[in-house]
Amino acid sequence: MNKTVASIFFLGLFRTFFYEFVPGDIQAYVWNISGAAVIIALLVMLFWRNKSYFYLPIVGWWIYEELLVIACSIGRIFFKWPNTIGMDQLSEKFNLPCSFISASMIAVLAVLIYKENKSAASKS
Repeated sequence: MNKTVASIFFLGLFRTFFYEFVPGDIQAYVWNISGAAVIIALLVMLFWRNKSYFYLPIVGWWIYEELLVIACSIGRIFFKWPNTIGMDQLSEKFNLPCSFISASMIAVLAVLIYKENKSAASKS
């Protein structure tokens, strides 16, 4: 079996069934953690296959977002804190502007993508 196909298959199994082996009160957090871990693994596989540094900022941003999911879910497992509806969980707990950081990263990526496309179009 192809290593990539096998990896994707086992990542899918991990994502789909791992949460069932933990206590019910933390299953949702473990589901979030395993899902984010699978997305990170797939992003690393994508980058590894393409080995284009153009992908690096996009993959880096998305990994950052998934690491936030993992950090928040682990934090919620070990340290319960109240969460206001509509408020980012990490932003509220640690008074971090996570949405602002994410939006800033997306804006920088949009500029990089625009410049790359403009540069590629002028070479054509």
